[in-house]
Amino acid sequence: MNHLYIFDEKGRASLYGVGTYIRNIVSICLKCSIPVSVVTLSTKGEVNSLIADSIQYINIPLLRTVDGILYDLEDKDKREEYSLYVITVLQSFVSDKESLIFHLNYTQDYFLADCLKHRWPSGKIVLTVHYFTWCFALFGNVYQLSQIVSKKSEELSDMEKDVIYSSLFEQRLFKLVDNIICLSSFAYQVLQEYYEVPADKISLIPNGQKDNVKRMDKSVLRKKYGIPDNERMILFVGRLDHIKGVEYLIEAFKKIIIQGQFVHLYIIGDGACMKEYLEQCNPYWRWITFCGRLVPEQIADFYKMSDLGVIPSMHEQCSYVAIEMLMYGLPIIGTDSTGLNEMIEDGVNGYKIHLQEEKDRVIFPVEELISRINHCLHAFSLDEYSYQSRILYLQRYTDERMRDKLCQLYAFCFEKKEATQQNSELLS
Repeated sequence: MNHLYIFDEKGRASLYGVGTYIRNIVSICLKCSIPVSVVTLSTKGEVNSLIADSIQYINIPLLRTVDGILYDLEDKDKREEYSLYVITVLQSFVSDKESLIFHLNYTQDYFLADCLKHRWPSGKIVLTVHYFTWCFALFGNVYQLSQIVSKKSEELSDMEKDVIYSSLFEQRLFKLVDNIICLSSFAYQVLQEYYEVPADKISLIPNGQKDNVKRMDKSVLRKKYGIPDNERMILFVGRLDHIKGVEYLIEAFKKIIIQGQFVHLYIIGDGACMKEYLEQCNPYWRWITFCGRLVPEQIADFYKMSDLGVIPSMHEQCSYVAIEMLMYGLPIIGTDSTGLNEMIEDGVNGYKIHLQEEKDRVIFPVEELISRINHCLHAFSLDEYSYQSRILYLQRYTDERMRDKLCQLYAFCFEKKEATQQNSELLS
């Protein structure tokens, strides 16, 4: 019998893209009749297991020191010790008689992957690369990465040494796992060129979302939320974090307001930078609304009501926000950074802002963002952009496309595992 174990870690990523990804995989497994368990590495609770909707959920909390302090998983020794503990717990739930796939979702999971390999050597390990660690330190600057990689060790700064160390650690994980899922052509190229991963080990499977679009008159929705029909709505959805470029959007929007545009910026999401961004809005709070985190149904309403979506991110792999904007037919202004570059066709479903990569920084051209927003605000109609966004979603990012490719990969891994097992039995 086959069995898939998906691993999650409770944290910021789990609340956003990675959490959505794992929920989508669970849904796919139900449709494809693949037995699945979700293993959550959490900071709270006790070891427990429950079954809901035919899915087994296993909770394994972090270990604590003798002083009762939670393990810091940034400490490699603590992460290795915790990984050994996770395997010890899992032995009570995992059957050695099953064909096993362990699906990991974090590039810090080398020790966990190593422990899984030693305990269940015939099992297959699949890793989805949702991000590269260096992207956070370098704001997705590939040019800067290439400069760092070419330096001699004695020439590296402390920050650059951290980038090299984390990249080498990721590379160890990439060599250890059996298959790597990347979400964009950008990631595919990086895996081959910088991490030297062979192409036959990589599967390009972009994120997909179920088509939840239910048409509703914009005027009716705007009346519900007290928004004038003639107001141009610009929408940002995501974490309030420097990596998402919100400060550049606010800076651009303030200059647009000065020009006398009848426009309003709605920011959906929360994060550590909320206070900083509120202060940056001074004195234009009347035209900028921070909505906080909303439930999916409310976010869907904003997608339907808005005229333009803006994603000023410094790096993305395969943005769920971008997919949702495409799905709801929203024109998008985004950056040409990393995987986001592939989700916008310039002048077709929106516009791309060119991030200027230098050897030690990334420059965001705010004036270009102002120009693109103004162009869309003055356009007689954005219907063609809207139509093309919807077409792009249907061509690339439906849940059916993701499901088909993912089920093919799982089937290949299960078949490969069974063949390996049969060969071992013949040789024994």
